[in-house]
Amino acid sequence: MTSKPYKHALGTIEILEGANYATWKRQCGRILKGIKAWKIGLGEEPVTNNPAGFAAAAVAERAVYDSYTTRRDQASAIISGSCCNEVQIQVEEIDDPAKMWTAIARKMDATSTVVGRMTLLRKFHALRPIEAEPIGTYFSRLKEVKNQLDGTAEAISDAEFKTHVFTTLPTMFDVIVIILQARADATLQEVQDALKEHEQNQAMLVKPDAVSDALYTQQAGRSGNQHGRGGRGGRSSKGRERSQKWCDSCRTGTHNTADCWNSENNKRPREHTNTCYHCGDEGYTRIDCPIRKKAHAARNNRTAQEHEGNSCGRGNGPAPNPTVNRELLAGSISLSAEVMVASNRSAMSHGTWVIDSGASHNYGNNLRDFRKDSVTETNMLIKLGDKHQVQAKKKGAICLGEVEIEAFFVPEFRISLLSVGQLDSPGYTSTFKSGICSIANSKGSKVLSAVLEQGLYVL
Repeated sequence: MTSKPYKHALGTIEILEGANYATWKRQCGRILKGIKAWKIGLGEEPVTNNPAGFAAAAVAERAVYDSYTTRRDQASAIISGSCCNEVQIQVEEIDDPAKMWTAIARKMDATSTVVGRMTLLRKFHALRPIEAEPIGTYFSRLKEVKNQLDGTAEAISDAEFKTHVFTTLPTMFDVIVIILQARADATLQEVQDALKEHEQNQAMLVKPDAVSDALYTQQAGRSGNQHGRGGRGGRSSKGRERSQKWCDSCRTGTHNTADCWNSENNKRPREHTNTCYHCGDEGYTRIDCPIRKKAHAARNNRTAQEHEGNSCGRGNGPAPNPTVNRELLAGSISLSAEVMVASNRSAMSHGTWVIDSGASHNYGNNLRDFRKDSVTETNMLIKLGDKHQVQAKKKGAICLGEVEIEAFFVPEFRISLLSVGQLDSPGYTSTFKSGICSIANSKGSKVLSAVLEQGLYVL
């Protein structure tokens, strides 16, 4: 449950709860600037003297001191009051706002270390739309992470932001996504506004309001009476005339059929080159992506096999888990194509890393995880546990916390694999105990850990 914001006469501050440090810092800074206490919070305004006596200079200096102490106390109250209980405990013994600000930044600013920034980057790529969630809320969750990484080496560009949005939206946005892909110069705000408008139009098409139905019926009735054969209710084909926009090709009310880009009779020449936001290749869009189609075909094939097995009555035991295939634990990769290529997104999100003792190499499914200057072309055929095959065309270096590995880029995979054998070569030790896999360096210090979830050790 989200806490109520901290209210001040000059504005409101979102309560600091950990993940929203960047937003809290920006909003709190505005309030401190409004009361002229920003430099006090940064420790840049020196403490003035409080002299005794009634001389004119002493009285003036005491007035400056009183102003300083008032603004300092207000700053301390604003900083402490806009934090949640867990954060307030960290600063409850501190009265100096500058020291409070530094302590909170040291505790909550995840961008101060490489590990923290990589964690935020992985969190961004793992975010997905939630069912019945407005598109504006989804954008807010993505921008919260993007704002924290702004100005760092791991900053997320607008192009990468749009690519993530386009590849994670549900199918109801496919038409508007194709249109927005053609607008390479569209800003994030323009993309968000277009998606919001499409969302509202789709909601209106599902169930037209009663007022619109009444207007259409009334117009049709009048036209039917004018043509003489409409009868009561006006069901004449000539009588049903709508004044609103409607496209028979897209089934939306944002434009007319004659102006539709997708209409077969109104194809407009394109000066740009289509880019697939699923695999990154040029020449086609996400809907026509062969890698995406192959993944869907593998999922449908697996579903058909499960239905066939159930209809043949194979035993009376519990149904197998459709997310994890436990029967194949050998080969180049110990997991099947069902898990690697067509996994259920709700069970295992895109960008998740899993430790696999049966994988001969490391495999990453997110090109953004790779260090840009390390990516090279390659051609490697990968055999999965159930005899399916996929091809890796790129490889490069990836940093997982303090561990740097070499991995192959396989966009078809829904999860990324960290090979135990590849970790052993540079001297890392993997220990499996009580559902936890601990990875230590040659000095014995733990650098990574994974937890057992549904039969897989997930980082």
